[in-house]
Amino acid sequence: MTRRSRTRWSSTAGSWSEDSARSRFTVPLKQVIGSNGWDHFHPSDITIDPFNGNYVLIASREQALVEITPAGEVVFSRPLPGAHGQAEGVAITRDSILIISDEKSTGPAAITLYRWS
Repeated sequence: MTRRSRTRWSSTAGSWSEDSARSRFTVPLKQVIGSNGWDHFHPSDITIDPFNGNYVLIASREQALVEITPAGEVVFSRPLPGAHGQAEGVAITRDSILIISDEKSTGPAAITLYRWS
């Protein structure tokens, strides 16, 4: 498959790499994009949902939020909530708060909290 038709994330003990042979899964790019109209998907950060173990990714360029199971199935793919200038970090707390951090080339950086359900 070409890089344009598939996106791959891999994990090893605490680090992420495309070259890892452990815990690798491949997700068709078309499923990640869904009906959102994005041309590509450029993930900025990834976290693990503490409630179900799924991977939650954000993409600054696409202003995207994607949830993927450890088996590589897309749970959802949608625009980020709210307005984000440059979303670069994501976390989910045990009390159901989605945290998105934004870098900014001009002005102050921001951290925004949302209810995670």
